[in-house]
Amino acid sequence: PHDWATGDILEDVALLFCLKLRDTHVWRAKTVVDLLGLDELDPESAEQVAEFIQEHPEQVMISCDGLDEGKVDESSLLWAMLQRRSNTLPAEIRLLVTSRPCSIVTKLDKSCHFDRRAELTGFSQEQAKSFIHKY
Repeated sequence: PHDWATGDILEDVALLFCLKLRDTHVWRAKTVVDLLGLDELDPESAEQVAEFIQEHPEQVMISCDGLDEGKVDESSLLWAMLQRRSNTLPAEIRLLVTSRPCSIVTKLDKSCHFDRRAELTGFSQEQAKSFIHKY
């Protein structure tokens, strides 16, 4: 988080959407507007954001937090987006999916390709001291 906040990484991400997958409304969304919460903006702002997404998808990231925490609906727009089968969003948009290991992650992993995969293994004692000192 610190490196991102200071612009040391992902400085080319201009627009970030954070979806909490434990919230049932994200699984019930029928449109991208609903999924990304653009319906909560005034119409002019929502249109500007939608245009930006279409014109600069490489500068957009969607963080999908807690895949293991939600009630996954495999017929949903969100599931199609996670599998990169949705034509409603440009393929260049970056997706960041977080989850503990579980069967739904294994299923998603088998049905699509991830560019990168990371596993958090915790801190060593020295790393913990460094983290506490830094933040």
